[in-house]
Amino acid sequence: VIKEIGGKWKVTLAARNRVQSAAGSSQSEAIKILNDEETPAWRNTREILIKSIDDLEQSAQATKLGIAARAQKALIISLIIGVIALILGCAAVIMVAESIKKSLDSVSRSMDNLASGNGDLTKRMQVSSNDEVGHMAKSFNRFMEQLQGIIRQIRANGDELSSAATQL
Repeated sequence: VIKEIGGKWKVTLAARNRVQSAAGSSQSEAIKILNDEETPAWRNTREILIKSIDDLEQSAQATKLGIAARAQKALIISLIIGVIALILGCAAVIMVAESIKKSLDSVSRSMDNLASGNGDLTKRMQVSSNDEVGHMAKSFNRFMEQLQGIIRQIRANGDELSSAATQL
């Protein structure tokens, strides 16, 4: 396009130079050259420029539409990924909450069983997890063992005291 415009422009300049040369000697000859050569050459150059501008505007519009379509597609993909991540996150939270609830329910049932055991200090909580609730159950079992040891010692001391009192 640039070469074509350059060629037409050279024709236009050459015609203009002839018009200027002829204008000094014959005004009618200058008008004839202007009408027959320079004006048509300029119109051709103008049409090429207008066509090039139109082509560039259409290309820019097509590029703009392509970019908008890709941006919309990227937005939709981002939204889908966000929704999937949100669903997976909610599912993970629910699973963790259920696991904690299950462990706490187990500890609660064990404590209820121990409380209803009529003072049976040999019963222990079942430890089925290694999380905080499991550690709490293990600590409670150790406490029960120590309490059972203390009660045995008190019973033994009481038996000794009773036996000593009987001997006296």
